[in-house]
Amino acid sequence: MTDCLLIGHNEGHFPDYVSFTKSWGTETGFWRKLNLCFIEIDGVPHHAMDVINRYNLRDGQRRPKLSNMDFLWPAVSYLASYVARRGFTFDWVNRFQEEKSLLAAKLLREDIRAVAVTTTLYLAPWPVEEVVRFVR
Repeated sequence: MTDCLLIGHNEGHFPDYVSFTKSWGTETGFWRKLNLCFIEIDGVPHHAMDVINRYNLRDGQRRPKLSNMDFLWPAVSYLASYVARRGFTFDWVNRFQEEKSLLAAKLLREDIRAVAVTTTLYLAPWPVEEVVRFVR
């Protein structure tokens, strides 16, 4: 039995995030900050790791996909220690998009009492809504 399953960051589809943020207006601080963090290639916004991954395979060699999220999500580690200090058990999925099959397998065991979805970086509800739909 697992008392709490923790779900880390849902990076989502970056072009949708860019479109959503821009819809708030190009004079907002959110847009000005985000606008410095990506470039458009063929009309599609890409953040730095997307660009590196896009061109990383040009020589024909296979390399693992690089990500800025290749670490244990701080919200997951904090919540895990909080839950454990109070005598409860936990399990986690660190990166929602990349670990959907692992999450599905854990949910299908049907021995989880509660699910906690981290919400640290979101400016809009849709990344959390996607996780909730998947869990349900």
